[in-house]
Amino acid sequence: MREIAYRLESDGFSATDISMLAEHLFDSGVKEWCIQRGANFNVWVLMNDDSLAVLTINLEQQVTAWQRFATKGRRVMHVAALPSKASLDDEVWLVVQNESDGSTHLERMCGD
Repeated sequence: MREIAYRLESDGFSATDISMLAEHLFDSGVKEWCIQRGANFNVWVLMNDDSLAVLTINLEQQVTAWQRFATKGRRVMHVAALPSKASLDDEVWLVVQNESDGSTHLERMCGD
């Protein structure tokens, strides 16, 4: 995954590999991903092994961080970011299947 940015000092664009420190998260390949806009810029990535990872980018603080989400007993089938009516941050929604009974649910990730 690369970040393309304009660099004033070189008067040009550069493409920085922002997944280099988290390559192990991508071993199974990417199934789908979405972008959550808000105070931080988050890229939610659903892997082929049904694991879920998120990249948080805060340009003001120059922070780029990857984290993996554990979903014990549940299989994430889809991920999407939708505009929120309550705040400026997008909401992240997951379609999740319970492994115990096979039921499928729509869940919202809470950012509070």
